[in-house]
Amino acid sequence: IGHSLAGAGIAVLYATLYMASELYGLFGLTASLVGVITVTILAFILSRKHGPPTAIMGLLGGFAAPYVAGLGPESVAPLVIYLGIFTTGLFGLAIHRGWAWLALLATGGSVIWTSALLFMDITEDSSIVGLFIMLLAIGGVLTLSRTGQNYGLPKSAIRSIPLVVGLVQLIMLAPLIQFSPVSWLFFAVLAVFAIALGWRDEEMTPAAAGALGLAFAMVGAALSGKKRQNVGTHRSGRPGRDAGSDGTARPV
Repeated sequence: IGHSLAGAGIAVLYATLYMASELYGLFGLTASLVGVITVTILAFILSRKHGPPTAIMGLLGGFAAPYVAGLGPESVAPLVIYLGIFTTGLFGLAIHRGWAWLALLATGGSVIWTSALLFMDITEDSSIVGLFIMLLAIGGVLTLSRTGQNYGLPKSAIRSIPLVVGLVQLIMLAPLIQFSPVSWLFFAVLAVFAIALGWRDEEMTPAAAGALGLAFAMVGAALSGKKRQNVGTHRSGRPGRDAGSDGTARPV
């Protein structure tokens, strides 16, 4: 009964903060964010005694906090910083309690937010988003390796999830910043990390192979984008002319 009451109490606190800020406008951005962070910390403290239900409520409320507080594409940096601090806390709790499921859910919650950002106009803040994606993947893999839980799956499969997701998201990010050197740097760091995992643990060798395959995918995406850009430039460079039936150019 105790863990049910604790979970219900946390849910009520989150709902109260949401209604106070969104429906009645009693709290501003800063007050709402501080309130949600406070409730989340309380949920994690209670989870040490009452177990997973309270931790799950804290996780859900923590990832909903930026939405409740009104953070969005116009405030990418504060959002990413908050996600970084919050996810680090989740990873720490997962290691402390040996909860691999919490590490996976923490990774998934952050991935949902970063995926949403990738579909928004974040050109000016793309570097900080890419940095977060890279660190999230590395942190997720290291956290899962410390929990010691595989749920009957191969170790390489369960621990490669954050790495593969991170590489895929970096491939999605690269076209948004014109395949700049920064995007290749983030991808290279994760690729080297995957190789280091395979070198240190033979069971993680598939992670290096997967990183290599995704590297080819990113190179292919870059070449495809470059080809489309060249075709567009070639066409725009010959205005006012069209090809005749015999293949020769003629004025329009």
